[in-house]
Amino acid sequence: MSQMSAFLVLPAVEAVPLIDNAERTRWLHPLWKLLQQAYRDVKGGLHYSNPHELLETSHEWLLGMHEGNVIAALIFEPKKGRKIVALAADCSEHQRERAIMTLGHLLHSQWQMAWSEVSEKAEKFALRNGGDDFRIPNRQAGHLTGKPILDFNPDGFHYTRLIMGQAKEKLMLGTTIAS
Repeated sequence: MSQMSAFLVLPAVEAVPLIDNAERTRWLHPLWKLLQQAYRDVKGGLHYSNPHELLETSHEWLLGMHEGNVIAALIFEPKKGRKIVALAADCSEHQRERAIMTLGHLLHSQWQMAWSEVSEKAEKFALRNGGDDFRIPNRQAGHLTGKPILDFNPDGFHYTRLIMGQAKEKLMLGTTIAS
């Protein structure tokens, strides 16, 4: 199914890493639907304007699969290492608990190999799922993101920058390649 091996994250839930565009195309539309639902109420929103842009500009997907359905996902781009640029879980009534647990396991499995900028609900979720041990000092934000930083929080970790034209306080978690 993939160039990298799938692995179990929960009973009957498989984590499937996808890099090849042909393989990713198969899951593009269910993933796009999941991402749109996950980001509909997020200030700054989803950074992809359409499914084609998601396919062409992202580098890797890690999908949580249950009974042939995408129930959770991490989207990566190569930015100072592997950056998690989007995450989502199927919060429909029949999948919510399993999907959120799966997304937590996917995130927890990646902190030593990837990094992310998080805020709002995603920040709380990431901190509860292993990210608390992988906080990145806010003074690295400009270098890692390549974006201007508007403010550095005195806590040493949070910072504010523009996201899709909106000022947002962010937190970086994970492991980077600080080149």
